[in-house]
Amino acid sequence: MATSGVNNIIYTRDDIITEALQQAGAIADGESPTSAQLTSCARTLNMLIDLWQTDGLQLFRRKQYTTALVAGTTSYTFGSGGTLSTEIPTRILGAWTRSNDSQPIDTPLTIMSETDYYNMSSKSTTGTVVSYYYKYLGTSASVVVWPAPATGVTDTLVVLGERPIYNVSAAIVTGK
Repeated sequence: MATSGVNNIIYTRDDIITEALQQAGAIADGESPTSAQLTSCARTLNMLIDLWQTDGLQLFRRKQYTTALVAGTTSYTFGSGGTLSTEIPTRILGAWTRSNDSQPIDTPLTIMSETDYYNMSSKSTTGTVVSYYYKYLGTSASVVVWPAPATGVTDTLVVLGERPIYNVSAAIVTGK
């Protein structure tokens, strides 16, 4: 069986609730739930997510974060006022640089531990970024790259991160 190779499935809270109500026979196929049904079912869905997490089943939402690499800069921070003024991923699944050419090329970066980074003798080296480590501090976090980007760099840093799903609200799945 041929497949497209694309795995980009996105369901909203309301999609999940509508499908559940249709499968349960509470509403007919093609029918939309009332606002009272959506409110009640959203509360039930949040309770179910809490129960799953209590039982050890963690649900995560993945997101790609991007920022321009800056010559001589090794640390790119997440959080309010950071380089990436956005939510803070609890873990990083991978990172790469993306060339800003007419046909961009992604180059994977090698992950290293914070200890590996601090054991390097020359942290001021500049050149093509080849590795990174992630430092998560709860209220802030940073991706530290090595070596520092060289002068004239135009590449973008791309980071794939995850955050636990704590609740569903505003008809979309949100992290805490």
